[in-house]
Amino acid sequence: MPVSKSPYSLVFDPALYFGVFLFLVLTSLHHQWPFTSLYNIEYILLPAGTVALVLRLRTHPGPWPWRPVVGIWLVGFVIGIAPVFSHALNHYDGAILSDSNWRSLMKIYAAAGGTLLAFYRRKTALLNVAALSMAAFAVIFLVHRFVYNEVEAETLRPILNTTHGDPNFIASLLVAGLPMLAYLWLQNRRLGKHGQNLLGFGAAVLSLTVIVLTESRMALIAMALAGGLALWRVKWPVSRARIIAALIGCIVIAGALGGSQVVDRFQNLADDSNQDRVRSIENGWVMFQQKPFFGHGMHSAWRNFYKNSGYGVLEDESRGIDIHNAPMQVLAELGLVGLGAHLVMLAFAVSALIAARRQDPALATLGLASLISLGINMLSLPMAHQYIFHQWLLVIVVSAWLTASEVSGKSPAKPVAI
Repeated sequence: MPVSKSPYSLVFDPALYFGVFLFLVLTSLHHQWPFTSLYNIEYILLPAGTVALVLRLRTHPGPWPWRPVVGIWLVGFVIGIAPVFSHALNHYDGAILSDSNWRSLMKIYAAAGGTLLAFYRRKTALLNVAALSMAAFAVIFLVHRFVYNEVEAETLRPILNTTHGDPNFIASLLVAGLPMLAYLWLQNRRLGKHGQNLLGFGAAVLSLTVIVLTESRMALIAMALAGGLALWRVKWPVSRARIIAALIGCIVIAGALGGSQVVDRFQNLADDSNQDRVRSIENGWVMFQQKPFFGHGMHSAWRNFYKNSGYGVLEDESRGIDIHNAPMQVLAELGLVGLGAHLVMLAFAVSALIAARRQDPALATLGLASLISLGINMLSLPMAHQYIFHQWLLVIVVSAWLTASEVSGKSPAKPVAI
């Protein structure tokens, strides 16, 4: 269904509103700028996008991909209901309903269904929004690093003093986006959209630079494994040796920008933070044994850290540590019911990639690489309840379902996987 390119029609394009919302979430500007915090801009963007989408549905009878849309909403319901049960059984008196992170989770799952409809047959536009978000996120980080010299007090590692500003978390999100940038490059190259390719290329260079500067070792491991899968399974228009050389060159240059501290970080693999991570997992195991079915409630792990694991090295008693392993975090805080809910989400993501493989094997492969990188970083980070992690997962899922829903003969040429 063609979309008018007149300026007037842009106001009635639901992709505008859902795209801006996606940009704000992926850049962590959501609830950070004074304007968005004061006026809760999501309550403007999402209703406006919904109205524009309803108008689009009424004027274009379809067919529309309703099955994956309903699937996304059902997965969001399952993810959201597990903490509700856990809090109710732990007598938290409905506190979960006022939890800003839980409410953000519900918003992004609700918006994801609208995003799928708004970007129907415009998958490349969706990925361009993701690429722009990665580039903006990386620029924000670099400004705070080299202009404001924002670093952690204990380790002197670069950090953003905002939501999702932990260096390991920043690196894990950008690593997850790199395979999708690679797919966007392949797609734009085949469509001859060289200007848009500059956006994807710039986002990739900026993201690689930030990944190295964060000094996140697990992120580099995830990037190596996901990149290995992508190089092995996808047919590239340039030699693999050139791709590897370009990646190494970018990493070396970024390491030089970071100076000796970056080199020291990667040379000394053992540090005090590893001990804290192990103790946080010990805390999670004790909590899971105490309440194995519904857990202790969302965000409860840090309160039990010192009681169950002893004192950490980098922290003091005034600040507990979350469980630095997402599966254990889910088991401790939401129990087996919560783990089952997250497995439903994972199964839905895998089913989307399987469905997309029939139309576009390269997207399925690179989407799987993104999932693998997220999974690896989840082993050392408390990512389970972070809504930006779920948002990146939904970008992969929506892109896959958009591909699976494309009509044969009307879709652009696809990259080829081996």
